Order: sequence, then structure tokens, then C-alpha cells
Amino acid sequence: MQLRYLLLCSAVVLMGCCHPAAAAAQEPPCYVTGEGVSDVTCSASASLQEIGDFLKQLSSSNGVTEYNKFGLYDNLVVQHLPAGLLADLRFSVVEVMSCSNLTKVDDFLGASSASLRNLSMNGNSLTEIPQLNAPALQNLRIFQSDITVVVRRSALQGMPNIEEIKLERASATPLAFYDLKLLKNLYVYAVDGGSPFPAGSFHFDSPALSVVFLAGGYDFKGEAEPGTYDGFPSGSRLWIQKTPKFYADLYFNLLSRGARIESPGESAR
Repeated sequence: MQLRYLLLCSAVVLMGCCHPAAAAAQEPPCYVTGEGVSDVTCSASASLQEIGDFLKQLSSSNGVTEYNKFGLYDNLVVQHLPAGLLADLRFSVVEVMSCSNLTKVDDFLGASSASLRNLSMNGNSLTEIPQLNAPALQNLRIFQSDITVVVRRSALQGMPNIEEIKLERASATPLAFYDLKLLKNLYVYAVDGGSPFPAGSFHFDSPALSVVFLAGGYDFKGEAEPGTYDGFPSGSRLWIQKTPKFYADLYFNLLSRGARIESPGESAR
């Protein structure tokens, strides 16, 4: 009788391990991978509560706070990243990608505000660039194919040392990039061509500025209000996919400082 009971228990355990549903139920919300400086990845099914609990426990359980990358991918559950989500953990890279229901991001970096170098937030549903405190950030990527993301000066003021920005479907407000004193390259793809660029939207104050690249969608005409472009240092380059007509007064602040303007099918100026 005892042997039969043990065999039955073994069968139950084996079925639980092998059944797909049981295996899925045992999947952790987040996990640590890699040797040395590790990565933390959260699953597509993890809830915000599960992610927060895991990160808090991780920061307090093993005494390790330095990590390479935090990743959240293909998650349809999370709609909001709250302030301090990353707790006491210090990541140099953060990737939040293809979370199509994510619409709101507060300053979620926690201790990573001092360590973050690269931030990618692609394929989400943000309407504005998050206002984050990340003074060490060097590279920012925000690509969205369906929803235009607004770039405001107040959002980037907490990231003053950015060197390169790549955006898709972005709309810049006046002086959005002005406080980025180390900015070298700005790439904006699929620019919304529904209305002219507002005055001051591409004003810079970075001696290191090299390239500003503006590529629009099918309706992009390159129209801009007077005073849109300023602060381009000598040797820098504005590449714009289309210009309806060359207006000397529109580009005077570039040309007078030795900057160049390039557009497909037209000679560089």
C-alpha cells in the first residue's frame, strides 16, 4: 500500500512538471541571466506588481546592486511605469520594447538615474517623452510607428548629457533640445508632416553638434516657420528629406555660421 502511494505521488509530480500549463504557471515574472554583471529580464506576462516585488526583493536579498541591463519586452499587461520602479538597482542599459499598452512613464529609474547610459523605449504607446532624471544618459531611442510622441524641453532637462537621440514619429516643441550641451547627433524618422515645424523647435546650444537628420513620411513637405533652425555650429549638417523651396531667411542662422544643408536631389548648401 505504501509503495503504491509513493508511485502515485511520483506520477502526479511528473505530470505537473511535464504539462505545459503547469510549466507556464511556474515561469517567474523576472529572471537574472549572465555572469559577472548580469541582466534582469521581465516576462511578457508579468504584472506591474510582480515586477516591482521582484526588483525590491532582488535589491535586498543578495547584496548585489550593479547590473548591466533591465529589459521588459512584448508585455501587454503593464500600462504604467511608476516612480522608483527599479528600486536600488543600478542598470547601465534599460530597454522597454513592444509594450503596446504602456502609455504612462513616471521617473521609474530609482538608483539607475545615476548609472543609466542607454535607454531604448520602442514600440510602446507613449504620447510624450518621459520626464526622467538621468544625468549620465548618453543615448536615447524612442521609436513608435503609430503614435506621435511629443518632445518637450522639460522632459529632456533631466538628461542634460545626452550625446545621441534617435526618434520615430516625433514632434518637437520650441527649444526642446536646447539644454543638451553635449548633443552630437539627432535623428528623427517618419516626421509628422501635417503642419510646419514651429519656430524654435530645432534650436541648439551644443558646440559638439554634428548632424540633425529629419526624414518624413509620405506627407512630409519640410515646411517650417521662420526661426525654426538656430544654434548649428560651423561644420555641422542639417539633412532634411524635402524642402519645398529654399528660403534664405529660414536657413540664414545655419549658413551664416558655416553649417551645411543637404536634401536628396538638391546640391548641398
